[in-house]
Amino acid sequence: MAVRLASFRGVEFHVDTHDLDAGRRGQTHVYPGRDTSYREDLGRAPRGFSVQGFVIGDDFAAKRDAVLGACEAEGPGQLVHPDYGAMQVSCLSVRVSSSSRSGRSVDLSFVFEEGGELKFPSADADSRTKIESLSLESESKSLSGLLARYDVSGFPEFVGGSVAGVGARFLDDIEAAVSTSEFRDYFDAFKAGLPTYVFDALSLGSGIIDIIRGLRTGMTDTSDAILLGDVRPALARTSLVGLTSFGAEVPDVPRETPSRIQESVNMESFASLVRRVALSEDARELVVTPFDSNVAAISAMSEYSERIDAELFAADLGDDEYIAMSNMHAAVVQDLTTRAGGLPVIRSVRVAEPTPALVLAYDLYEDSNRADDIVARNAVAHPGFIAPARDIEVLST
Repeated sequence: MAVRLASFRGVEFHVDTHDLDAGRRGQTHVYPGRDTSYREDLGRAPRGFSVQGFVIGDDFAAKRDAVLGACEAEGPGQLVHPDYGAMQVSCLSVRVSSSSRSGRSVDLSFVFEEGGELKFPSADADSRTKIESLSLESESKSLSGLLARYDVSGFPEFVGGSVAGVGARFLDDIEAAVSTSEFRDYFDAFKAGLPTYVFDALSLGSGIIDIIRGLRTGMTDTSDAILLGDVRPALARTSLVGLTSFGAEVPDVPRETPSRIQESVNMESFASLVRRVALSEDARELVVTPFDSNVAAISAMSEYSERIDAELFAADLGDDEYIAMSNMHAAVVQDLTTRAGGLPVIRSVRVAEPTPALVLAYDLYEDSNRADDIVARNAVAHPGFIAPARDIEVLST
């Protein structure tokens, strides 16, 4: 076998032969009266490398001392192996052999063991559970706000009937995003009962909450159904975000009499509940949304903050509603900021000559599977040809 170079902590030496020890760690359990045992798997065993090599030359003594220094240094170091590439290892031992007949060379016998980082158990906040709890609290306070403001008792029928018109526009806005048969059944039943529900604030408010939750979940038992790759996520997401600015559908009513004043309050309260529940459900979606870069996570946080900030200054927002929404907003910002810190950043690279996306992906990441991301991120017309003299957006490694 040809002699090849290797290095440990940057100190080079020639390799003659080498062996690799690999396998699985485990604990064997034996039981009284049973002829066979059970092997409990405890994960992959650290790989061990036995390397036989040498240093040679007029400066063999200096090279030998450099090898000794590298092996006796504290902590793991980088081994560049002729077959297995670069890896972090600990040098368990090195044997140095020489004789008067060996001349200007020294034989080396290494024992390396694959190493890793020292990590201690850590406790991370469960953002998902926290945001789900805060969003439910916000929805509860928003419903209470509707019940406090909405009133049809003792007023002419049009005071409640006008709300049915706003409700119909609300349902029209989202009907295309109704997905599952379960959601469709509930949606149709609520739509048919809307002229009656507008005279019962609790039924009306509870129905609005269920309908908006259905956009995200399809009214299934899976709280993250919007993210499971079915046919509706894009449309459902668009509809949910659109509802956070619902309100233009509320007609202007001259506030000349107590009945007209209450009519206006009822319609505006309906629209307010729609917006606030949509913001709460959007918070629950964002906490489980995967982002491929820190730019995407920060952008989502900024857009959400802009939408919820507008609602926090609404004239009809009560103190309890404000506190609940503010707490939810703070939790979303904290979650997205934390996650953004661990995501790749977007950087630009200049393509000097016509380059296939596969080649560029391998050059950047040593992973040709990431070519699809480069093509999609930069709207490359043909993956086999990225035009030269062009800046390409890519994710950092």
